[in-house]
Amino acid sequence: MSTRYVSRPDDAVYVIPRPRAFGVFFSRSLDPSGDALVSAVLLREGLVYLMFPDPARPAGYLLATSTGGKASGSYDLPSNVSGGARGVPEGVFLSQMNQAWRKWAASVGLNPDSSENGPASAGGPVWVVPSGSTSDPDPHLASLAVAAKAWGWQRVVTA
Repeated sequence: MSTRYVSRPDDAVYVIPRPRAFGVFFSRSLDPSGDALVSAVLLREGLVYLMFPDPARPAGYLLATSTGGKASGSYDLPSNVSGGARGVPEGVFLSQMNQAWRKWAASVGLNPDSSENGPASAGGPVWVVPSGSTSDPDPHLASLAVAAKAWGWQRVVTA
């Protein structure tokens, strides 16, 4: 069940200019026809929500779920999620996108670890190695803002 998006001052909304380019990253289970692909994401209180065009409001969005709860603390520790969270913690969302991007990159012949054909040069995310060591086996995305910039998503100023 979807709900209308109502902006709040601390929201971070990123519009995906070409939603079909990211179809490989988002499940089509909510829209098997692809007519209303994920076209924006909302970051509110540390939780990420997927957004779709609202057919009743040309500049509006619908959320896949209602908002609620929050996530705080370091990156994506599940123990820091509270208040009946309905969204996905930012770090978990970024990890899922990371995995999907790496799988997609490999399927089209890109080496996601190559500095020559790595994420930034291929329109993918910007990696951060948590420990500062280049040998860390779990590179991740620093934040939704960093990932959005790398992917060409556009930040929308909310109320």
